[in-house]
Amino acid sequence: MKAIKQKIGIIFGLFSILFFFIPFYAQASEYGEDANIYTKQLIQQYETGSSMEEQSQTLQNFLLDRISYMGYRPVEYPFSIMEEDTYIGKNIVFRRVGMSEREIILEACYKENPVGAGVLLEMANQLASQSELPYTVRFLLTDVETIQGTGQYLAQLTEEEKANIVAAISLSTMEGQDSIKLQMTEQEAYQWLGKQIQSIADQIKISIPMLTEESLIWEQWQIPHVRITISNTYSQLRNAAMLLDVWLGNASENMSTAMISEQYLSEHGAELQMNQLTFHGIPIEKVIGVIVMAACGACLLVFFFQIEYIIRKRKRRERY
Repeated sequence: MKAIKQKIGIIFGLFSILFFFIPFYAQASEYGEDANIYTKQLIQQYETGSSMEEQSQTLQNFLLDRISYMGYRPVEYPFSIMEEDTYIGKNIVFRRVGMSEREIILEACYKENPVGAGVLLEMANQLASQSELPYTVRFLLTDVETIQGTGQYLAQLTEEEKANIVAAISLSTMEGQDSIKLQMTEQEAYQWLGKQIQSIADQIKISIPMLTEESLIWEQWQIPHVRITISNTYSQLRNAAMLLDVWLGNASENMSTAMISEQYLSEHGAELQMNQLTFHGIPIEKVIGVIVMAACGACLLVFFFQIEYIIRKRKRRERY
């Protein structure tokens, strides 16, 4: 009897530990997991600095380390801003070479927008292992607010380098709302980019309310541009990462819609289908996993209690 109780205690203890870790397991997902981690790490790194310069340097060191770990070669672009005091900033740039030398730029401000920077880092991590991207993707992490940081970077490019840019996507943070908003240029010639991203969103069943807003910094150089604004919720990190990953793998210049290729579906089809199914923002396969583990635990407990009951019943018979 004592041995049975010990076994029951061990089983109960194991499942107590299991259920303690279930919330962490349920939050994990192929898309959004890295973005969530990177966002928290960027916030922690930012809080360690006591001045603007220290905050920038701490974030820069962190980013250079993570980007290099992914297998990229980041390049720093220093610039200065003349206001009350001269501020020396650094944009961090790296790229994933695709089948074409023509480039798509993915940008976010790493100091003021940890959510957008977190999604950008997840994209870099995802794309590092992908093959046959239609375009080269250049990742731009700006030091200061996006318009200033982006303007400084574009001013350092040659006319030939600017002409080589197919499109640009900015990632920004939206506070207090749980939706992705896609903001695109009003110039009709450049709306193919917004329409492509919307078509991919429709195919993978992600809702994106579309707003229209001019982006003068990109229009000045006649570069098609959209800004995807993401709230700091796990489901939105996941949706934004999935949307960008699918579109970057299926982008086509000057077409109003983008269709997921058969090759991409053969590599990611099951993953995309599972990510379409959610329960309160948690991927359904994670929810099913939790339910199965809970059911197995309950069955084991019932089984051992049943054994204990049988042993007790036999002992009572032996007494009489």
